[in-house]
Amino acid sequence: MLCWLFYLRKIDIYEPEKWKHILLIFILGIIFSEFTFLLSDLNSRFTGFNLNGGVVNDLLYCIIGIGVIEELVKILPVIIILKYTRAINEPVDYLVYVTTAPLPLNVTSCIKISTLPPLGLFTSFSLINIGAVPL
Repeated sequence: MLCWLFYLRKIDIYEPEKWKHILLIFILGIIFSEFTFLLSDLNSRFTGFNLNGGVVNDLLYCIIGIGVIEELVKILPVIIILKYTRAINEPVDYLVYVTTAPLPLNVTSCIKISTLPPLGLFTSFSLINIGAVPL
């Protein structure tokens, strides 16, 4: 993950991002990534919407119950940075910040998936070899 932070900072060759902004978006990503699990649990508890093996139900759950929640949690830190700082001042900055914000969520998702019984050790080694992909 540290390699990704260095890489994403260097993408902007004309005006590299300040470390304080990169770390701020990363910390916001850590904080907001915790809301993914909370929102997913609240969604399941209050709507009763879960995976049940039905094709249409599972498709809708994966789109709404997983996808919408995760994408919302990924974009919120970028919206906060846009509103309260002037860090994003050129087009490539959007790429840097939109890619940095979801790193913590992606790492925690990879770890969570790697602990599932059928995958376990094999997936853990795969993740170590390829690294955590930011998008």
